Amino acid sequence: MQINISYTLYTDGDYSLRNAEELGCTNRNVVVDDDDYYDYVGSMEFKHEEEWRCKSEAKDFLWRFLCDGIHISYTHPWLLKDFYDIMESLENVINEYQEGISVAKRYITGNYEGTEIKIEISK
Repeated sequence: MQINISYTLYTDGDYSLRNAEELGCTNRNVVVDDDDYYDYVGSMEFKHEEEWRCKSEAKDFLWRFLCDGIHISYTHPWLLKDFYDIMESLENVINEYQEGISVAKRYITGNYEGTEIKIEISK
């Protein structure tokens, strides 16, 4: 089994990513086509023969990303709930995976257009 988790984060200055390199951040302050801007771009890959281990490591990463990585300004506390809801939803996608290829994306909209966390699961 293989699970790839990728993300693009546009913070609008209201949150940041601590320990970015440990969380698979490969680029910072990225401009794409002169229109799209991302503060952080990164990905992590989990690959194991044992399905339970792959799922467990991917879910652990999601919660570590939220709890150890994302630092939200006190002026925007609702973002904590938004990110929590995204992680919970993606954890459910991982738990419910059966077979084939599954892709799920979750977004934060508004001022944070471009903030996306995506998982791709395959056997």
